[in-house]
Amino acid sequence: MPVVVLEDAADAVPLARALVAGGLPAIQVTLRTPAALGVTSLAGPLPRARFCPTGGISAASAPAHLALPNVGCVRGTWMLPADAPAREASCLTG
Repeated sequence: MPVVVLEDAADAVPLARALVAGGLPAIQVTLRTPAALGVTSLAGPLPRARFCPTGGISAASAPAHLALPNVGCVRGTWMLPADAPAREASCLTG
């Protein structure tokens, strides 16, 4: 899945259309730039698009995102405690 870093929110819709036309029906839009915060406006020009928000999602905000008709799922590092990999490793190594 291509990861898209947007510098200008105006590029989002043309880029999404081009990627879909080129056979890439899924993209990940990162929130690395302030411009990416404007991508919620993609739902209007791309009504069949489905989104999986990943940045800035918390257990508290997930239900609001999931209630949107164009959001199929959410993801985030909050789902696993930061020290979980270390705890698991210590359990395995004794």
